Amino acid sequence: MNALKAFDAAARCGGFTAAALELSVSPGAVSRHVVNLEEFFGEPLFERHHNEIQLTAAGMQYFARIRPALEVIEDASRRIVESSNPRPVHVTAGPGIGRDWLLPRLPDFLRTHSNVELDLTTTIALIEEVNLDLEDMDVVIHYSFNDISSEYCDFLFDTELQAVCSPALSGLNEERDLYDQTLLDHLHSLTVWRQWFDVAGIEPPAHTRALKFGDGSLAVQAAIDGLGVALGETVCVEKDIKAGRLISPFPHRLRTGNKFFMTVNPARVERPSVRAFREWVLKQARESAPGRPESE
Repeated sequence: MNALKAFDAAARCGGFTAAALELSVSPGAVSRHVVNLEEFFGEPLFERHHNEIQLTAAGMQYFARIRPALEVIEDASRRIVESSNPRPVHVTAGPGIGRDWLLPRLPDFLRTHSNVELDLTTTIALIEEVNLDLEDMDVVIHYSFNDISSEYCDFLFDTELQAVCSPALSGLNEERDLYDQTLLDHLHSLTVWRQWFDVAGIEPPAHTRALKFGDGSLAVQAAIDGLGVALGETVCVEKDIKAGRLISPFPHRLRTGNKFFMTVNPARVERPSVRAFREWVLKQARESAPGRPESE
């Protein structure tokens, strides 16, 4: 078995040294295992050059046959290890999407996947700034300015903002009444407020009171507490609107062009627990996407 693993690693890595690093053995050990295979078959599996190796025709055929078999063995071994010593799924999300969208839905996942443990953290970093392996992350739910969908990155839904405030806040009969209210800002949301006023068809106020917060979830909480009017993510404020903690006094919705995504660590994408969580999040996203008809 060690000879097969050494040959497979050398074929995938393109060299004995790289294969040795992957297997945590010496390059000489990898080379000896490959030579033993070649002596057993009676023909070379690699062509040796000065600083590189290349599969022979026989080597390419052999590699194509054994790689799927090794993947099956690796998967079966991983499943046994995980079932006897399950590792929590490490999930990271932005503060707003984590607290207001993911958390209220988690009881459903835990009810149907009672054997899966979750570790939840929050971050405001962009996905481009995150090292999944270094920070031990399995799944990250985040937004991006660009469409970054890929094999390991799933689109969830578009960013959609609406004005929200406490039901106790009075004097909001038309959009221009916002001129006399405190606008709750987060990050660069003053520009986003201007975009919202454009969608509403009125001029932004020349001067207005404002409170600024480090992230959108704090601004929404301030709105719940009656401090002013915030722009909340539709998927994040729906729980508070249904519970009566917030109202959306105007019908206008602003699509900023940003999108929410779920990125999965490529090294862990096939773990049953990670795969189950990924599939569940995608189902939840389909059911809660902004603008989705109630009948769907």
